[in-house]
Amino acid sequence: MKTFRIPPDVTGYRTGPAVRADFSDQHALTRDLGVPVRTYLRLDTSTATLGLAAMTWAPALQKVVPKKLWGSDRWVAMARADTGPALWVSGRSQSVATAAIAARAVQVIRDAAISKPTWFHAVETTESLQAAVPELSVRQWDGASRSSGKTVH
Repeated sequence: MKTFRIPPDVTGYRTGPAVRADFSDQHALTRDLGVPVRTYLRLDTSTATLGLAAMTWAPALQKVVPKKLWGSDRWVAMARADTGPALWVSGRSQSVATAAIAARAVQVIRDAAISKPTWFHAVETTESLQAAVPELSVRQWDGASRSSGKTVH
C-alpha cells in the first residue's frame, strides 16, 4: 500500500492509502518506456480501499461483502513520475469514460494504418485525446498546494 496526495482540484477525496494493482498496462509500459511503471488503485474512501485490499489478502472475507458497496461513481486517474508534475483526469461514471476512451482507440485504429501490435499511448497523445474527448479534462499538477490550472491540450 502507498499513500498519494490527490490534486486539490479533485473534490471529495482526501489523502489516503492506495493498493498496488497488477494491471497489465504497467508491464507493457515498463517494457516499452524502459522505466519501472507501477499501478495503484484507490476507492473514494479509505475504508473501501482497505476493505478491497483485505479481500485480496483473505479471500474468505468476500463472503461478508455487502450486496451494495459504499462509495460513489467519482473517479480520478493520475500518472506521475517520482519527480516532476503529474497528469490527472477526474470525473464521474468511470465506465462511461472508459467507453469514450475505447471508442477513441477504435477511431484512431480505423483512421491510421497501424502496421504492428502497439499500445494506445504509442498512437495517441494527451493533447489529441483531450481534443477528441473534451469531457475528459486532462490537467497538470506540480504537487504544490493547487493544480496549475493548465489543461493539457
